Amino acid sequence: MDSSRRDALRLLTVINETQAHGHIGTTVIPSDAAEEAGLLSPSPTESVFQGEYQDKYQDALYYLVDAGALVPPEGSYGIHLKGWAPDAYGAQCRYTEIAQEMLLEG
Repeated sequence: MDSSRRDALRLLTVINETQAHGHIGTTVIPSDAAEEAGLLSPSPTESVFQGEYQDKYQDALYYLVDAGALVPPEGSYGIHLKGWAPDAYGAQCRYTEIAQEMLLEG
């Protein structure tokens, strides 16, 4: 399993445990789960999303969006269009059935 998939599954697991609770269609905020998933800088003196940690978080989030596990807000197409930025604090997504399937498959 490559590191992006491993990070994505860790992020998805935390999102499910802390926000979605297995409910398909729930609006989730991936950045809120990133620290618990180990995808944020552990240093309080560093920016929340910085360097390697930012890359790991973004790669994991892109992986989940590309797989259809998380869906950006309706009306947006792709990751950066119409103001939806995955690394922005509070960016929202919809938790999908594919997310549940990914968690079951591991």
